[in-house]
Amino acid sequence: MLRLDGRKNLWLFVALLATFMVPATAQANSFSWNGSISSDWFTANNWTPAGVPGGGDTAVVGFGTASIGNSNVSLAALNLSGGVVAGTGQLTLTGTSTFTNGSYGCTINNNGTTNWPSGAGNISALDGSVFNNNGTFNAAANFNGGGIWAAFNGGTGQQFNNIGTLNANAPVDTGSPSFGGGANFKNTGTVHVISNRLGIADGTSSGIFNCDANAFVLFSGNAHTLTGGARFTGAGKSLIQGTAILNGSIVGGQSGGTLELSGGHLTTVAGGGTITGSLSLAGGSLSGTINNNGTTNWPSGAGNISVLQDSIFNNNGTFNAAANFNGGGIWAAFNGGTGQQFNNIGTLNANAPIDTGSPSFGGGANFKNTGTVHV
Repeated sequence: MLRLDGRKNLWLFVALLATFMVPATAQANSFSWNGSISSDWFTANNWTPAGVPGGGDTAVVGFGTASIGNSNVSLAALNLSGGVVAGTGQLTLTGTSTFTNGSYGCTINNNGTTNWPSGAGNISALDGSVFNNNGTFNAAANFNGGGIWAAFNGGTGQQFNNIGTLNANAPVDTGSPSFGGGANFKNTGTVHVISNRLGIADGTSSGIFNCDANAFVLFSGNAHTLTGGARFTGAGKSLIQGTAILNGSIVGGQSGGTLELSGGHLTTVAGGGTITGSLSLAGGSLSGTINNNGTTNWPSGAGNISVLQDSIFNNNGTFNAAANFNGGGIWAAFNGGTGQQFNNIGTLNANAPIDTGSPSFGGGANFKNTGTVHV
């Protein structure tokens, strides 16, 4: 008969005891909002199954109002397809979340990945709400012409802060996502437009806008301020179709990237604005004091530039003038006014193709050359 000595019995006992002492791993669960009791996030029977989602869990909200009050809540994910996530507290997301429709009124911190996917619709940012993208945000919402992230119900203080990476990747030849009126968009991280386009209204940006070939950022709002070294890279274009404000010095186009005035208005704060990289002028209007310390192109195919009251353009770098649309682009004070000035301190190259229209500096846009004009 096989017998175990005392030491072997002791080690067997310790091994068995250790097995039973290992703590059970908490299981991540998914809780769907039913709101059958109240709007209180922390009431267990407001969720199916009964319980309050936390740490490693997913909360699913599709209707009604789920309010976190002034509390701070951490989740693995929030899947928002309708209804309202309300409150004045903070909701922190660490995993992969999906927003397809609905509203939020609290502060949401995305520390993981949030998807606003193809097929998704509008997201309403309520009074005082903030969305901080510290991780990755994928925007492809294209329902009914394109999803809009905006303050549909009015209010003040709404903010979308891109501190991490925002990828815009709506399928080509469909609608595209945009950040609309009232949901001020602030980019201090990286916006990467992979396909189609991304619309941006009001806000402030000092970060990177990188557009792949045939992809675009459209600045279409009443006031988007570019500041603090904002730069535009990639083979695509960032187009100013609304109003953009230069505040201090920005890079502009860099490494083949393009920042282009495309029918909109480019202005500056009272102290003027400076571009150290590149700027393209396809058409539109200018005001304020713009200092070109890099390269500005008024290219072949471009149209007229309207300079408004007291506007000054200082070319301290290189200005390439080839505008030839409809007989030739004209740089002029089309809307009247006084004090407009174009100061060429650096080099102005006039290089419109032969047998086409040619650029000109017209009435009211006083032209002063203390540098070199090369035709």
